[in-house]
Formats: sequence, C-alpha cells, structure tokens
Amino acid sequence: MLAPLLAGRASTAYASQAECDVAKLRIEFSRARSRITADLRHVFEDLETRRELARAGAGRSRSFARRELWMDLALFEEGKMLLGRVEAARAAENEKWQIYYQVLHDVEWARFALLLAPRQVADNTEQTPLS
Repeated sequence: MLAPLLAGRASTAYASQAECDVAKLRIEFSRARSRITADLRHVFEDLETRRELARAGAGRSRSFARRELWMDLALFEEGKMLLGRVEAARAAENEKWQIYYQVLHDVEWARFALLLAPRQVADNTEQTPLS
C-alpha cells in the first residue's frame, strides 16, 4: 500500500491498521475455506458409505425377489403354481430392479452435486478482493 509522500504519522498508522485488517481477513477467509473443504470431504465420505449400504440393501432385496421367482418358476413347471403368481413374482423382481437403479441414480446425482460444490465455492471466492 502506498502512502502520500508528505503524510503524517496518522495516515501511516491508518495504512498499517488497514494492512493488519486485510491480513486478518485473509486468515479468516483461509480458515473458512479449509472448514468448508473439510465439511465437504466428510459429507462425501458419508455419502460413499450410504451408497454402499443402499447398494447392499437393494442387492439383498433383489436377491430375495429373484429366489422367490425361481421357486415359483420351479413350482409352475411342476404344475403346482398358477401363471398369474409367477407373473406377479416377475413384476416384484422387476420393481426391485427399478428401485435399485433409482437409488443408484439418486446417489450418483448427489455425489455429482457434491463434487461440484468445492469448485463452485472456489469460483465464488476467487472473485473476492482478498484473494
């Protein structure tokens, strides 16, 4: 920062104070950015954990529906099961697959949005005069 050539002590003191204030703001800004990054990292890790849990839960549900369908098909081949029941089991299995893919889709969109968040924060903070 430049001070006028013939300035007194007061203007030099104000300039020094302004430089100190700017330094404090830069430190606060850096801390806030670090805190946001840490929070986003924590949320991302939590999202990954939830994705794996959702995948495992949906996998068990699909596996159960598939086994039920196979048993119904075996009974149908033996003549002990009506076609309507087999078709209902197929519809249930298809519904489980749709739910599974919807969960994966929703989690991937949330993951994508989360991956973009730090970039958006960085883009917004680069426009500040303190950077």
